[in-house]
Amino acid sequence: MSIMRWHPWRELSVIRDEVNRLFEELGRFPKETAFTAGMPAVDLWETDKDVMVTAELPGVDPDNVEINVTENTISISGETKIEEEVKERNFIRKERSYGKFSRSLSLPVPVKPDEAEASFKDGILEIRLPKAQQARVRSIKVKRK
Repeated sequence: MSIMRWHPWRELSVIRDEVNRLFEELGRFPKETAFTAGMPAVDLWETDKDVMVTAELPGVDPDNVEINVTENTISISGETKIEEEVKERNFIRKERSYGKFSRSLSLPVPVKPDEAEASFKDGILEIRLPKAQQARVRSIKVKRK
């Protein structure tokens, strides 16, 4: 039996190699996107006059999208319908998802739901929500008596 000199970094090297191998294997499998999890990816931002929302809805017919807006929230829901189910296909990989989806967001400021507008182009839904008038602050000077 031979005696080897112990080196602390050798143990860490083995652990590092195992962690690298684990991450390489994880990279071989597709990652779940927000849309495949039933929640479309959205961007939400403000301009001076509006709150803007964009949502990625690839492969969705705009007629199958419903948008509900209150002063403080927005909900986007709909359905991706399967074109035609073919039983004879021998799939090697199937990543496209079908079915219902929904996403609700709290808005950063009150909006005017009656004036909301939505458009859809190239799989991107864009919603413009005009901001409601904020309560005006009035300063009152205190008079001495």
